[in-house]
Order: sequence, then structure tokens, then C-alpha cells
Amino acid sequence: RLHDLYQQLASRKLRLNVFGLPETLLPALIDTPVWELGCLWLEEEAGGPDYPVAFWAAHKHSGQYSPLFCGLDDAWLHSHETYRAMLLQIMRRARSIGMQTLHLGMDAELEKRRFGAETVPTCIYAQARDHYAGALLREIVAEVATRAVAAK
Repeated sequence: RLHDLYQQLASRKLRLNVFGLPETLLPALIDTPVWELGCLWLEEEAGGPDYPVAFWAAHKHSGQYSPLFCGLDDAWLHSHETYRAMLLQIMRRARSIGMQTLHLGMDAELEKRRFGAETVPTCIYAQARDHYAGALLREIVAEVATRAVAAK
């Protein structure tokens, strides 16, 4: 079920490059003491199903709690604001186990700022050995731009 929740999120998350995870990853994380999985359930009295509607996988080390990835059930996302509820539970969990720092990652800045998160500018450098795909993409962009100008 949790892997399916992740797949639902990955299939529509276009702002970040989200990739598929092997089905064996979550069971392996459960057996690792520095990782934990948290699940969000909706109460049946509130009309919730008998399965989790969201989950997160977090790394905990040296007073730092870092949720790395999560999954959300699209059917409950808007009606019950499960992403916001999950963020609240992540904060509560980090506090309850004595973590001094909570790293919430990238994206959904507005939701995270509502809980007092601070944005930290980050820069990543990468060096590619093969530049063919990048050069091809530049050519396509230039061609599309040239056609748009010529059409006017």
C-alpha cells in the first residue's frame, strides 16, 4: 500500500524530478535503525478508510530528522488536506524523539512556511561527461523559438 501511495505522488509530481522506487526499499528501511516510516490514517468516524492515506520515510541522525520521500492518496489529498496533516505529524514526531533540526526538503514552500519553516538557499553543481543530450535540447529550444518569431 505504501509503495502505491508513493507511485501516486511520483506520477503527478512534475516540479521535481521524482523517480520510481523499488518495491523492496520500504521493507529494507524498516529493518534499518536510522530510518523510520510514519503513516497517516484518517479516523473512521471522519469517513476515513481502513488503510493509511499518507506516509513518509525519514532519516534520523545526530539530532536531525530528514523526511526523504513520502506518498499521498490522491482520493483524500484535497478533501482532508492530508499533506498538511502529514507535515504536522512529521513535526510532532521529530519533536517527540528529541530532534533539534527538521529538514523538510524542497517544494511546497508555502505549506511548510505555514508551520514556521525557513527557506535555505541551496546550490547543486553537476558535471556531465556527455553533453550530447544538452546540446540537442538547446537545438530544439532554438528551433521552436525561431519558428515562434517567424510566425509573428
